[in-house]
Amino acid sequence: MDDEQSARSAIKRILEREGHEVLDFEDAAPALEEVDYATVDLAVVDLQMPTSGYDAIEEIRARGHKDLPIIVVSAHVDLVWTPDVLDVQDIVRKPFSTTQFAETVTALLSS
Repeated sequence: MDDEQSARSAIKRILEREGHEVLDFEDAAPALEEVDYATVDLAVVDLQMPTSGYDAIEEIRARGHKDLPIIVVSAHVDLVWTPDVLDVQDIVRKPFSTTQFAETVTALLSS
């Protein structure tokens, strides 16, 4: 989930290159519906979207997806935020490198 088309495209390209099927959403509402009905192995959430990424993460957890790995990608991540504080598995700051993002995803999905 990211309202920035260029960020969504980059994330999608990286994940598809690594062999993953990608569902791409610019806002949280349709993504949240998909999380309930599709098999989702990982959510990538930007914090700054029309529907807050914070709210999206809370809603994913409230819908019973407590074990769904979530990576936050954002240029607006405060240094006091940690994965534990946000209830996510990792935080990747924008801009990020292709290698950095791919390694983060691979490590998370293989653990």
